[in-house]
This record gives sequence, structure tokens and C-alpha cells, in this order.
Amino acid sequence: MQDQRLERVIDVINATTGLSAKQYEADRFSLFSRGMSITNILYDGVPTFYDTRFNYGDNTMDTALYDRVEVVRGATGLTTGPGNPSASVNLMRKKPTADFQGSALLGLGAWNAWRSEVDVAGPINASGSVRGRLVGAHQENQSFLDRYRQQRDVLYGVIETDLSSDTLLTVGIDYQKNRTRGTISGGLPLFYSDGSRTNYLRSASTAQPWSKSDTTAFNAFASLRHTLNENWQLQASFAYGHNQLQMNNAYVYGAPNAQTNVGLNSGAFSKIEATRIQHAGDLRLSGNYQLLGRQHKLNAGLNLNEQSFNTPYYYPSAALPPLGDFLTSGYGIAEPAWSSTSTIGSDGRNKQQALYTVTQLSLTDPLSLIVGGRFTNYHSKTNNFGTRSDADYKEWRFQRASATLG
Repeated sequence: MQDQRLERVIDVINATTGLSAKQYEADRFSLFSRGMSITNILYDGVPTFYDTRFNYGDNTMDTALYDRVEVVRGATGLTTGPGNPSASVNLMRKKPTADFQGSALLGLGAWNAWRSEVDVAGPINASGSVRGRLVGAHQENQSFLDRYRQQRDVLYGVIETDLSSDTLLTVGIDYQKNRTRGTISGGLPLFYSDGSRTNYLRSASTAQPWSKSDTTAFNAFASLRHTLNENWQLQASFAYGHNQLQMNNAYVYGAPNAQTNVGLNSGAFSKIEATRIQHAGDLRLSGNYQLLGRQHKLNAGLNLNEQSFNTPYYYPSAALPPLGDFLTSGYGIAEPAWSSTSTIGSDGRNKQQALYTVTQLSLTDPLSLIVGGRFTNYHSKTNNFGTRSDADYKEWRFQRASATLG
């Protein structure tokens, strides 16, 4: 990540063999592997729900927070739960160091881009039993797209404490705020009103100056790791996430005049104020054991995940004026007065509880057999309000026991 200056998680995904990202607009992506979307995102090995319908800031998280990104291509349902057999992405946060270290970065780039980053780690007390790490980053940039600009602020802090020679407590928080203006919704018109094809420069954008996609992500986490003996280790982890999204969309439709480029109409102009809250817990036992004269590996665990979300839409309370020529510097209309009540949107909750165990049997030095099983209780409930039938309620509930042999 450092060598290639991959500053967002989405940049890491695009640079990873076998993974790709589909970009819908400037700040909304879906992740893919093996032809299927990636739905399993882990933080320090703890599974969480990942939803690509809205940009909650997950895939634009700054890599200043992370030591590395681990990717497993293929089905990982035994340890991560329901999802597509595409891949799982594990974001491993930076941890404190036993010795003091620090770094600072100042970078400049095209389109008025600049970035500053500070990373300091080391012992907090004289004995070194308490260690900490603090990371901060700030970035601003414009784009080849007209009216587009972005600002990103990142803060991360983590403390490790040796409760004993066998027990380690880790607590931390991270915070990131993305502010984006001039975000384009949809794309450019393909045809003029006379039927001829349009041929715009790549800088052309139909975004209004007040179009935006602002995300705020706050995460708190804690883990307690205890070494039982030289072969076995027990770890309990908890994570809390609170994400907010404020988005102003300005979709347009129509066919402009070939000479004046005027004629587009306002489409789905809307304001979204969304909130997502996640809780995740993980209890894991891992170690080695002897059987029939050979050493084998065992992992067993308990996963608890819960996500709630609320995504209301607000629309202009009055008719909008003509849009004009989006190629001119003075393009744009005043931000409309939005309705005070939401008439369409969705809310819901996802829950998952699971028990799993997997063992890697060493049959010979070059040959191993993996055997495992998982029991999952999954419950998903979504309420879409303001739809054609005014109430679209979906509830999914299943319990599944699965076994793996490989």
C-alpha cells in the first residue's frame, strides 16, 4: 500500500489480483471477485455486514488506519457466515509498537491535491506494558470533473495493555469524515434532441454545485487475548460502528439542443439522510493438538452480528427551474427547499448468530485434510415505505448447519 500510494480501501481492491470494483458514481462502488459481489468485510478478523446500496464510507476508508489488507478468494462461509462465494476482505488495523517510531508525510498531486499524514507509536509507561498509537490524516483534492472536490479527515487511536504475561487488552477508536461536493448522479446524455450522438469532454458533469455525498464513520473496538498455554489461545473481540450519510442527488434526464446544450430536465432530485449502526462480537479459540503422532490445528468460535439502518428520502417541496447548459461555468440552480417529511425510504435490521469449528488434520507432511462445521441463525427484516403499494415488507429468517470437507 505504501509503495503504490494506495490511499483508500477501494484502491487496494482494484490493485489486488482477482478483485475489482464497479464504480457507479464518483463515490459509490461495488466490490467483485470471481464474478460475484463481495459481501464479507472483516475488521481485525471480526465479520461485519457490508451493504453496497448506499455509500456509507466503507470502501473509501483511508488506508492510514490499516497495517495490511488480507484477502481470501473463494467461499469463506465457514468462518464469516452467509454471503457470496466470491472473497472476504479483512482490514487489519495498525497496532502499537514496543519501540518508539514516528512518521510524517506531505504530498502534492494533480488537480490541486494535497495530503498530510502523521503516525506515532510507542510505549506510554516506563516498563512498556502500556503502548499506544495515534494516526491522523487530511486530504483535499479536486478532479478532472467539473465542480467536483473532496476533503477527507482521519483520526485513529489505539492502546494495548499487558494485563499479565499471558493476557493482552486492546482498545481503540477510529473516525473518518468525507466531504464531497459536485458529485454526479447518473451519467451524461447520449443523444441530442435532433438524434445525433453527443461528444462531451471527460470533464463534463451534470452535477449541481450543491450535489454532495458526505459520510461520517465512527468505530470503537476492544479485544482481550489470553494465551492458555504454548498451544492454545483464546480471544474475545467486540466492535461498534456508527455511520452517517448525507447525500444530495441531482439526476437529470432528456436530450439537450445540439447548438445550445440546453434542454435537460431535473429528474430525481433528492436528499438522503441515512444512519447505520453495527454491533459485532467474536469469541475464538485456536491452537494445536496432537493425534496419532502428528500435530493438527483447530479453530472454534462464536460470531454475533447485528446491523440496523434507516434511509429516508426527501424531495423538493416546489417545482424546479430549467437547468441550463451544464458546460458553462455559471451552471447550476439554487439548492431546492426540501420537504420536511420523508415520503419514501427504507429501514431494517439484520442479525446473525453462529457457532463454528474447523480442524486441519495433517495426514502427511505435504497433505492436510480440512474438516469443519457451522450453525448459523440469520434474521433479516427490511421495510420499504413509500413504494407503489405503500408498504413492502420483507423478512428472511433461516437456520443452517453446514459441514466442510476439503
